[in-house]
Amino acid sequence: MNAVQSTRYLSLIGAVERPPSMSALSDLVTAQIGTIPFENLSKLIHRARDAPPSIPSLDAFLGAVERDNLGGTCYACATHFNALLRRLGYDVRLCGAAMNRPDVHIVNVVHLDDRDLLVDVGYAAPLFSPLPLDAAGPVSVALGAERYVLHTRDADGRNRLDHLRDGEVIHGYTVDPTPREPAHFAPAVEDSFRPESEFLNCLRLVRHRPERSLSLHDLGITVIEGDAVRKIAATNVKELQGLIVDLFGIPASVSGAAITVLGDRWP
Repeated sequence: MNAVQSTRYLSLIGAVERPPSMSALSDLVTAQIGTIPFENLSKLIHRARDAPPSIPSLDAFLGAVERDNLGGTCYACATHFNALLRRLGYDVRLCGAAMNRPDVHIVNVVHLDDRDLLVDVGYAAPLFSPLPLDAAGPVSVALGAERYVLHTRDADGRNRLDHLRDGEVIHGYTVDPTPREPAHFAPAVEDSFRPESEFLNCLRLVRHRPERSLSLHDLGITVIEGDAVRKIAATNVKELQGLIVDLFGIPASVSGAAITVLGDRWP
């Protein structure tokens, strides 16, 4: 990442360059998560173009954010945020995380003030603050009925993050602290474009801000503002596209191109 690209990136997320610190890092993470959504529309459109499986280039990624308010899944969001942090002087490493298989998720681990911190901007979670990987006990982040719990390191030096809903674990991952280059994840990226992969068979769009969280899964949208939780259900594709425009600022032509890949599953 060069100076022009980092200036553009910071401008897009509404952040300013500051010397590395916990406060500055938290502000960057909050700005990233609040501006650049976790979404698979980009992946669906990439598939429709029959382009080779890949992480979009930095300029393509920033262009989609700037032009269409898009973002990406963990592969794009974590990789490009890693480049930004490096440019800003952070001691950061790109790391894989295991779900059902190793390296199917990507996170960043920042070493700051003699601590290793988990920075995850690609999990569709409200993890606005870096989470300490060396904490003496579990660290918890709550949002409505959902809770994210980072557990203490195991005997192999790995941390588990669980995603709970109504007290039940529904998802999660285990961080592998080994530093990786983006090319290491090429097989996982390629696998994510297989026809049966999760994010080629649903519509997912999430943006978290401290004052409001938006989460879309297919025709349903959950809006959380403080303690208030509101559910919105679109009855057809046209209504869904209108909601995506109103809530996320993504043009109907863009969401339409993504939805087309999913076929005629909705009216």
